[in-house]
Amino acid sequence: SHVEISYAVFCLKKKKGAYVLADTVVGENSSIGVNSEICKGLTLGKNVFMGPECLFYSYQHKFDPVTKQYDGYTDVRPIVIEDNVWLGRRAIIMGGVTIGEGSTIGAASVVTKDVPPYSVAAGNPAVIRKNLLD
Repeated sequence: SHVEISYAVFCLKKKKGAYVLADTVVGENSSIGVNSEICKGLTLGKNVFMGPECLFYSYQHKFDPVTKQYDGYTDVRPIVIEDNVWLGRRAIIMGGVTIGEGSTIGAASVVTKDVPPYSVAAGNPAVIRKNLLD
């Protein structure tokens, strides 16, 4: 595993409580919001900015139908945030999601599906509100 993390991101992590795992990839000029929680398998492109308290969940608790109990975790489903994306405060991004280049995610949105490039998505669950190029 490897980490690509800039000095600015390290300072935010260290001083403001952002939680970042070792396999996180952070592109040039990107930042991690104050008190954000970063999961396994997260890749941030270049110029990605996020508000505080964003959450990324690449895996979930696994339910065993035989025992009818939760036991362990599902496999990691990587999350990719492409270049020039803005994530609003307290956005939640679920496993397996790709957020396309130039997109904006509204504050407190829960993103469960891919977001096309240059889109605005918001809500719970997040839906595409508009295309920024139209």
